Amino acid sequence: MCKQNSMDASSANRREMLGPALFLIRFPLLIHAQLLDGPLKNGLLLQSEGWDIFHYKHATIKPRLPFPTQPRQNVRAEGVINYIIPDVRKLEQTPIFSDSITVRKLLWNIRVQKDTGDENTYLGLYLQCCGPSGYPRSASWTCQVNAELRLMSWKTEITPFKKKLSMLFTKDSFSWGYSYISMEKLLDPTKGYVNPSDFSLSLQVHVAAELPAGLECMQCADGCTFVKDNGAHK
Repeated sequence: MCKQNSMDASSANRREMLGPALFLIRFPLLIHAQLLDGPLKNGLLLQSEGWDIFHYKHATIKPRLPFPTQPRQNVRAEGVINYIIPDVRKLEQTPIFSDSITVRKLLWNIRVQKDTGDENTYLGLYLQCCGPSGYPRSASWTCQVNAELRLMSWKTEITPFKKKLSMLFTKDSFSWGYSYISMEKLLDPTKGYVNPSDFSLSLQVHVAAELPAGLECMQCADGCTFVKDNGAHK
C-alpha cells in the first residue's frame, strides 16, 4: 500500500496508512513466530506494543490492549456438505466436485473419483479445502479438522456407511479422504446405496474445524487487514 502511494515502506508510514484500522487487527491471536516474523519484524507493531501482547499472553494480571483479543464470533465452526452423483456408473478417475460451503473462513467441498488399486476399483471420497474465502490465494494457513464422511442409502431403514477423518489441512495438503468402498460392493443392490431407478448416489460430509492458523491478519471481505513481512496491504 505504501508503494502504491509512492511512500517509503517505513514503520511510521505503514501505521499512518492503516490509521484506526490498525487497532482492529487481532494481533493477540497470533502465535509468537507470527508476531516476531510479521508485524514486529516489519515495524507495523511498536516494540512496546509487542511486549504488551507477550505480557498479555502469559501474565496472570493482564494489561489492557488496544487490539481485539477474541476471535470473531460470526464464523461458523462446522457445516454439512451434501452431494448427489447423478449416475455413479459413469464415475471416472477424473475427479468431480460438489458445491462449496464456508467453515472457519475456508471453502470446503466433496471430491469424488474412481480410484484403482489391488486390481479393483473403488469409490474415492475426499474432503477438500479450496482455501480461504476472501483472502489472498497465496495465504499460508493450517486448520485441524474432524470430519465424518457418509455414504447415504436411498432406503430409510439402512443406516449410512460412515468413516471418521481427523487431519491437519494446509495450503499444500488440502485434500484428505479414502478409497471408500469397492465399486462392486457399491453397486450391489442389496447394499441399498445406489438408487436403482437412476443409479444416483447421495454423499454427505460433516465438517468440524478448529480456528485456522495463519489467517488472523489477512485482508478479508469483512474488513480485517492482511499483514506480510514486506508491508501492510489494505
